[in-house]
Amino acid sequence: MKKLLSLLIFTAICNSLTFAQIDNPNTNKWDSQGRKQGVWIKYYKNGNKAYVAKFKNNIPIDTLTRFYESGELKVMVIFDKEGKSSRACYYHKNGKVAAQGDFIGQSKDGVWKYFSEDSVVVMVENYSNGKVNGKRSKYYQTGTIMEEKQFSDGIPNGSWTVYFPDGKYKYIGTYQNGKLNGEMKTFYSNGRPISTGVYKDGLKDGVWTFYTQDGNVAKTVTFHNGISENKDSLDLEQTKQIDDLEKNAGRYEEPTPENSLEQMGN
Repeated sequence: MKKLLSLLIFTAICNSLTFAQIDNPNTNKWDSQGRKQGVWIKYYKNGNKAYVAKFKNNIPIDTLTRFYESGELKVMVIFDKEGKSSRACYYHKNGKVAAQGDFIGQSKDGVWKYFSEDSVVVMVENYSNGKVNGKRSKYYQTGTIMEEKQFSDGIPNGSWTVYFPDGKYKYIGTYQNGKLNGEMKTFYSNGRPISTGVYKDGLKDGVWTFYTQDGNVAKTVTFHNGISENKDSLDLEQTKQIDDLEKNAGRYEEPTPENSLEQMGN
């Protein structure tokens, strides 16, 4: 209950943050051992703030804020008293939240959410030990589900389902250790199947059946290690679509501690 309340308070802060000026002559101080202490403020060449942070023995504590070079708030990170864990909120240039979640040390932890520039949730994923574990969900701009994919220690492992914007199935497959394995089904937007077959170690294998949009069998094709006996334009296009989806669809440049703390060395 306390963790949920803390998350709700942090979300409210993310969505209503205003930044107070804290410039003073006692900033950017090193101690006798060469460690950063107290408030540090750095600027871009154009005079705008790059970041404002507070350090204790070279470790960031309290709150870190980073800015775009054009002046808009980019990141806010709230650290615990020891600086060992933190809660981060990333922003689009229009001031809307882009992503939010927790770090333990340098590793993401727990639920991370990502948002479009108009505040629609576009992706939700779960982390443990800095790696995606469990279900990663991606969403269309309308808020409807686009993709659900299971992970183990950052590697796709388990069911994979892709949907059309109206909720109908587009692809249904299964991953094992990062590669498609087992039965795979693809669908037309009318809900009828395009193809059914099996993947083995990321490659089509055995007999695949292809269908017309009205549900009739168009042909069958036998594959050996991903190569068909009579490869044609239909199979080439479908394979390319699946490959592109795996590599690019809904991909988001994810926040890292390095993003938050970059250029803070001097």
